[in-house]
Amino acid sequence: MLAILRVDERGRVTAANQAANELFGRVVGHRCCDVVVARDGRDTLCTPECSQALAAGQQGDSERPAAIRGRLCELACARVGCDLVVVVRPGPLLEPGSEVLTQRERQVLTLVAAGVEPADIARKLRIGASTVRTHVERARSKLGARTRAEAVARALARGEIAPPA
Repeated sequence: MLAILRVDERGRVTAANQAANELFGRVVGHRCCDVVVARDGRDTLCTPECSQALAAGQQGDSERPAAIRGRLCELACARVGCDLVVVVRPGPLLEPGSEVLTQRERQVLTLVAAGVEPADIARKLRIGASTVRTHVERARSKLGARTRAEAVARALARGEIAPPA
């Protein structure tokens, strides 16, 4: 079943069909690039500028393969009348450890790699300490890591985060 998102020119999801809600969760009001988090290898396909470019009349993507939420999917983005539309055809599950991290998971792991304590990460990112733990646990699970240190090592090896300065 196709997952379909309607997006405004600011990049916010304004509507989602049932398949999109099942794939992404409740996403109305969230930025499309934060929801889809599509990647082609190590390149991020979804950026905050995508919807602005489509709204300005730039050609959208025809169907292209992308890793989304642990699945190999086909992704297409286009302007349809006054709407911006993202269509995702979910495919097979990817191998464990190949799921893509969200932007926030990458931010948290980058700070973990730099030796920043969870309470300080929470203050710096203006999120709760429990949310920091959740991001670390989700990243750990996606990376197939048993510990925080292993999650950082795997994220560094995959190029998901940059080495600490």
